[in-house]
Amino acid sequence: MKQFSRSEPIVPGVSIAGICLDEDGSAVAAQLEEMGLKVSLGTFENVGRDFLEWTIEDWGVSFTEEPPGGICRISCSSRYQGRYKQAFYPGMPVREIAANSAKQLFTAGWLIIDGEFGLQFDVPEVYKGIAYDDFDTIEQLPDEMIIEYLHVVDRGWLI
Repeated sequence: MKQFSRSEPIVPGVSIAGICLDEDGSAVAAQLEEMGLKVSLGTFENVGRDFLEWTIEDWGVSFTEEPPGGICRISCSSRYQGRYKQAFYPGMPVREIAANSAKQLFTAGWLIIDGEFGLQFDVPEVYKGIAYDDFDTIEQLPDEMIIEYLHVVDRGWLI
């Protein structure tokens, strides 16, 4: 049986918690449940496409699949204990992201660091009552803003 852990390193374009892109979501959920974890299944629609999303609430991890394909996105919140390069993690303040990265790119509400397109920080649309939907540089965001969610996606998502 494959091993999963709430503290596995975050691997851009590959995995979070040992859950890998392109794996069968139902099979992964079944394995997690065999480990005694509670995994809930939900559905949502985005731009006319239907998706399945499994959530491991205790770990702050979810994974998404567009049937009939495999997992296309893995997400984690600040409850997740793993890190990317021991320097990046969900729940980071903007000031730490800026200090730990050489360059930042913003596209479609996502923050991409150091050219790693397989990892996305999810910038909140509203923070302390102020909308942040039109920004070009990290300096335009408050230093103390917390980036609660991180996503691992296929590196070719932007192409």
